[in-house]
Amino acid sequence: ADRFLATVLQQAIACRDRRLKGEEVARERLRERKLQRKRKRLKRKERRRKKRATEERIRKKNLDAIAAADALAKSGQNAAVAAAGSSTAKSKSK
Repeated sequence: ADRFLATVLQQAIACRDRRLKGEEVARERLRERKLQRKRKRLKRKERRRKKRATEERIRKKNLDAIAAADALAKSGQNAAVAAAGSSTAKSKSK
């Protein structure tokens, strides 16, 4: 009977150890999955930030180009108006 109880006790201890080891492994896997999700989330956030920054640079560059074209067009119109005004004045003086 003592031998039987010793065997049962030994099996119970082994079973408990395996269960505890399994729980530890499960916790570790869960922790790794959480860390992996966090890394993915941070990478996604960084990609979005870079994309927005690039889009903002392009937008600013386009706005600067439009402003420069408008300024050039205005100066061209002013020069044309001034040229037209001076040619009208010349023809009136003739």
